[in-house]
Amino acid sequence: ICKPRSPRCEECPFSLSCVAKNQGTIDILPVKAKKIKPRKRWFYYIVIEHGDHIAIRKRVEKDIWQDLYEFPLVESDKQVGQEILLRQIEEKRWMEKGFSLRQFSPLFKQQLTHQSIAGRFITIRLDKKPGAMNDWIWIRRERIGDYPFPGYINQFLRSAEAAVNPA
Repeated sequence: ICKPRSPRCEECPFSLSCVAKNQGTIDILPVKAKKIKPRKRWFYYIVIEHGDHIAIRKRVEKDIWQDLYEFPLVESDKQVGQEILLRQIEEKRWMEKGFSLRQFSPLFKQQLTHQSIAGRFITIRLDKKPGAMNDWIWIRRERIGDYPFPGYINQFLRSAEAAVNPA
């Protein structure tokens, strides 16, 4: 009923109290809200293992998944290959010499209201634990279930568990 180009005010039960009709602004109201274009984000989680420990961090930024835990993250606005990721990890000094690339996961995806998350998990085993990283905590692998992770990471954890312990 309420359309700027062809309003049907005579059929409207609210016509007596209508702001647009009373102010003579029927031709510009209602204003249609602009659609928000979904943001595409690429998350590359680096699953860093040393002995029987694994590095995680708490997301404290005012962003999605605040106060949940995650693995060290390399975020990109586009898809990136394995070699570029390894170079970025080395630049961040997350690994010293003496590491082995254990897994480069298949693509994982999650659709949020206004964001599309896609990416991979890169599992790296270190021979030497890196120096202190400000927000990392090292936990025993078997304690990973004690920490809340976003659904996106839980997808990976379930698939990794299924690969280790097939039914």
